[in-house]
Amino acid sequence: MARHRQSSGEEQSGGVEVAPLLIIGVLTLVALSLWLWRGARLETLVKAPTLQVQAPGGSVEKPAPRVAPEPTLQVPRLPEGVISAHWRTKGADAVLARPDGSTLSLTLRPKVQSAIQRYLNGRHVPYGGVVLMDPRTGAIHAWVEHQEAGDPVGEGHGLTRAKAPAASVFKVVTAAALLEAGARPSDETCFHGGRRGITNRLLKDSKADTRCETLAVSLAHSSNVPFGKQAVRRLSAGALTATAEDLFFGRALPFDVETGASWVQISDERVSLARSAAGFVGTSLSPLHGAVLAATVANDGVMMRPWVVAGDSLQPGMQRKPAAIGRVLPATVARDLRGMMRLTLSEGTARRQFSRWPKSLADVHVAGKTGTLSRTVDGTRRNYTWFVGFAPAEDPEIAVAALAVNGPRWHTRGPSMARQALAAWFRDDRARKKARASAKVQGKAKATQPTERSAPKAAKKKSAATAPPQG
Repeated sequence: MARHRQSSGEEQSGGVEVAPLLIIGVLTLVALSLWLWRGARLETLVKAPTLQVQAPGGSVEKPAPRVAPEPTLQVPRLPEGVISAHWRTKGADAVLARPDGSTLSLTLRPKVQSAIQRYLNGRHVPYGGVVLMDPRTGAIHAWVEHQEAGDPVGEGHGLTRAKAPAASVFKVVTAAALLEAGARPSDETCFHGGRRGITNRLLKDSKADTRCETLAVSLAHSSNVPFGKQAVRRLSAGALTATAEDLFFGRALPFDVETGASWVQISDERVSLARSAAGFVGTSLSPLHGAVLAATVANDGVMMRPWVVAGDSLQPGMQRKPAAIGRVLPATVARDLRGMMRLTLSEGTARRQFSRWPKSLADVHVAGKTGTLSRTVDGTRRNYTWFVGFAPAEDPEIAVAALAVNGPRWHTRGPSMARQALAAWFRDDRARKKARASAKVQGKAKATQPTERSAPKAAKKKSAATAPPQG
């Protein structure tokens, strides 16, 4: 019995030894699993996957490096009239001096500026303003005005003030709207009358309509009734106003000098719409805006921001860069307008004034549009004459706007002023090109000329031996 109990005690003792081992094994497996899970979790948290942007074709596209913006010239807004009154020549350039002695360099051409100023001063026009603008860059190359002292006719006008009626210059805007509406330069309109105004009777087709003109010829001759008829047939007041607003009527142009907006107000009433389309009522224009309008047509419908400040001595190294306002006309419309505006000089309303075009510039053809309107303001009779255009007509380099305001006595007209300004520009431009070409030739000749070397000693001795005696 004692042996049995001992044997049984040995069996019970063995069972107690195995159980802990099993428990320890299970706990070890659980701990190992927890450790492996936690490690994977920590690795996931520490090494987060990065975003990969797949470019077309499966390649990884790296983010573009950040480029620091180029420093730009900070242009101060100049008060009206300060440039035309206070610019001066410094070397071959035009500048505007500040009271502290610092200067703003300008895009003006001094010789051109001076030539136009002499012409206006000599004519004693109550008010005359001329702007020359590069249609490709927007740079202003002439900014000239004259106001005759003591003459009330010229009061209130300025190069950035839209005090003058747009007159028939607005036909350029109407023509653009008509072309966009589907009209063609070759479309004919038959009419009669309308030299002084437009009535409802003249807008109706009748047997008296014995004169017929294409749209291009009507623009060249500034025929009022054809533009009125075409406008009431093809356009609404809203459509014509929209084209005008695209061309910055009703908005102030961005410029270095304080500007006022050229205004537009067109009614849907039939006769009123026709009169506005012809330029009788509803619009005004500044000389600056007139130059921008012509430059936009010359530049295939892209309007450039006008600018006159090129640099500042207080901002050394900073240069002004041209900037486009945007495309405001379809290129096809602008090109049609360019062709139509050429007829103004060859057979239209500016043919007489430009018949005095210098023979030395006979190869330069001008395109443009005239405008003439008279009205009484505050008891004073004012006669306004405009010319806006560009040259050469085939490949424009310069755009011009010229406004003359006369009283009962006529001193000069807008087309004559524009002729003088364009002639001064091309003479100066050709002189500059000739000077540059000459300097280039001289530079090449100097570069290719052999340097003079001293003769060999033997030659020098021989020369001295054979030289004739002096005295």
